[in-house]
Amino acid sequence: ASLLSDVRFFQILNLKAYDAHFVARDFLGQRPTISNIVLLLADQNTLDTFPELRLFWHRHYANVIRAAGQAGAKVIGLDLAFGVPVDKYEPDYDRMLGEAVSTSPVPVVCGYATELTTNPEAQRIPINMLSAALGWAGFANVTADSDDFVRRQELIEAPLRNPSGNPSGNPSDAASEHSLALRIAEKSAGSDAEWQNGKLIFQGHTVPIAADRSIAINYAGPPGTFPSVSLADFENAAKAGNIDQLRKWVNGKIVLVGTDSLDDRRA
Repeated sequence: ASLLSDVRFFQILNLKAYDAHFVARDFLGQRPTISNIVLLLADQNTLDTFPELRLFWHRHYANVIRAAGQAGAKVIGLDLAFGVPVDKYEPDYDRMLGEAVSTSPVPVVCGYATELTTNPEAQRIPINMLSAALGWAGFANVTADSDDFVRRQELIEAPLRNPSGNPSGNPSDAASEHSLALRIAEKSAGSDAEWQNGKLIFQGHTVPIAADRSIAINYAGPPGTFPSVSLADFENAAKAGNIDQLRKWVNGKIVLVGTDSLDDRRA
């Protein structure tokens, strides 16, 4: 069995067997009901409505962040990474987006790509500086299996180690870099995950992570499983002052902004 586990055919077979569990669950009608998360999608309607290139949607993101916060969102997550300042082309856009985050009445967790963290230009972008300072940043990198499907996700970077080589049990030594998903969950719950005696503890429970600090994804379902609203429709409702409609969409929920319409299957 050990030798066969190194053969690609059996590796793929094992991965597909894992997928079959979710197919069976869906067939048996046990698909999870998602009621506390809503996606504000960059769908085709949004692409047709916003006149700017997507690189310059800062004004729209700022409007949506402000509107979602005022409509009672519990926490806002930006499924985006800003690696290039745009002030050279659109003056004040970078400041505008940073201000929307800093003045939000609820946490705005901002994604980033780890390969951009060493870029001096990216480090000077207001939203990146603010999210890091406020503890509202989470890495958006995903982990793909050998068949290019995402079944597990790294939640947290490796903790600091003491001289014996074991993970430190001191919560103050816990890794500062958390994934976007974990950071959103932490801000929604109002408490952070901590390393305790070599285990990752969140709200008093041990998180079932593997040796590489990844967790198996509980695949919720195909595209459309998560409630969603077009970014363009959400911004139009905000501009029209339709606060009742905005509350129906986001009040008391985790709001994920900027997700592609084809990417909601990742959740």
